[in-house]
Amino acid sequence: MTRRFCTLLLAGLLASAAAGPAAAVNKLEGYYEVEASLQRDNNIWRFGPPGGEGQPRHYLELKWLSWPSDDLEMFFKMRAQSNRDEFLTQTVEFKRPEYLAAEGHLRLHGERWETFLFARQNRFWVHGEPLLQLVDQNKLKNDNWGPQSSGIRSDFWDLSIGPVDHLNGTLIYTDDGGTYNWTGEQETTVPNGTDSWVTRLQKNSFSDRLKVGAMYLRKDWTNTSVGREWVEKRYNEVVAEDISFYPRNRVPAG
Repeated sequence: MTRRFCTLLLAGLLASAAAGPAAAVNKLEGYYEVEASLQRDNNIWRFGPPGGEGQPRHYLELKWLSWPSDDLEMFFKMRAQSNRDEFLTQTVEFKRPEYLAAEGHLRLHGERWETFLFARQNRFWVHGEPLLQLVDQNKLKNDNWGPQSSGIRSDFWDLSIGPVDHLNGTLIYTDDGGTYNWTGEQETTVPNGTDSWVTRLQKNSFSDRLKVGAMYLRKDWTNTSVGREWVEKRYNEVVAEDISFYPRNRVPAG
């Protein structure tokens, strides 16, 4: 699922860039660094950073940002680091494959709404969530030297739908970028991460002194010990409601 998200995001970035007007604002930035030292260990001179097995450390980061129009934003970042021992064991073991990572998003927005199609970013905060903190960003982003999750996020605020006004909401769908192996054979490992849905609706009334909200959360567990035929039944659901009342005007933040 994550690979499909990344492919879809990259295709959207390329298509939007190709179709964008000539007056689009574009920005490319980045940096490169190398770390090296000359050390003498038991009368043997070694070249490289401390603990680097005599190998210099190279790191490259590039960022590309583009605004083809007032309603569209594109962002892509790539990071590359030289292959070195991970120091997870006593033996020298280099990363396979070499460390290479990328992240990005495609943002569409209007006056009272915005939508992100994102890959490997942490976009899992929920506006107006009460103290229960049902949404844990640290779990959803699936951090492994950077967030691995990808998905789509939509927010809207102060909308009116029929007789109901002052509506705010957040809708999130994400795949955590994990893999799963159904047979135990290395060749059969496939992308099959945990899927999560986050939905929150909130109605503000009486000059924002009364707020009524509701949340629906669901997580599908694909990496379990049950047989494949039972996977569709392995999920958690949470439904929550909350009411907040402010007797007096709140002190403006910041």
